[in-house]
Amino acid sequence: MADLTSLTLAEARDQLRAKKISAKELAEAHLAEMEKARVLNSYVLETPDHARKMAAASDARIAKGESGPAWPPAPLATRMRPSTPASAAFLA
Repeated sequence: MADLTSLTLAEARDQLRAKKISAKELAEAHLAEMEKARVLNSYVLETPDHARKMAAASDARIAKGESGPAWPPAPLATRMRPSTPASAAFLA
């Protein structure tokens, strides 16, 4: 199996639906990578507990065969560039 953090969103979605991986496994893989990158001071706000709760809810829905959103909660990191007005205001 490919590294879970290397999967595209579509690949991860398909593997979750096929029960080849769990949302918990996917979340933990991304949280581990986030932890490794902490030294880079890349994240303004980390929400690992929330990610774990969302993963558990997704796994419960999948286990019950319920259709949830087209895409279960996905790990997300966004980047702010200091040259943008929004980030300039945030960094001021």
